[in-house]
Amino acid sequence: EAIESALEKVDEYAESYNRLEQLDKEFPDKLKKSILQYAMQGKLVEQDPNDESVEVLLEKIRAEKQKLFEEGKIKKKDLDISIVSQGDDNSYY
Repeated sequence: EAIESALEKVDEYAESYNRLEQLDKEFPDKLKKSILQYAMQGKLVEQDPNDESVEVLLEKIRAEKQKLFEEGKIKKKDLDISIVSQGDDNSYY
């Protein structure tokens, strides 16, 4: 009975060790993704209150692209603005 109990403990420790190894492997990638997400949301540095909003910047980009299209410098398909992602707060990132 003592041996069975010890074997159960060994199995528990083995499972814990395997889980720890898995977490160690996943950690760098998860950390990188987390940092990137925070950066995209503007949470890594203090925001400059003088910066223009995303909406204003996007409108300027649209206007500039329209001008380039009218000048024949870009094609109509290039008028679309790519959005990296839209957050739960409906902000663009």
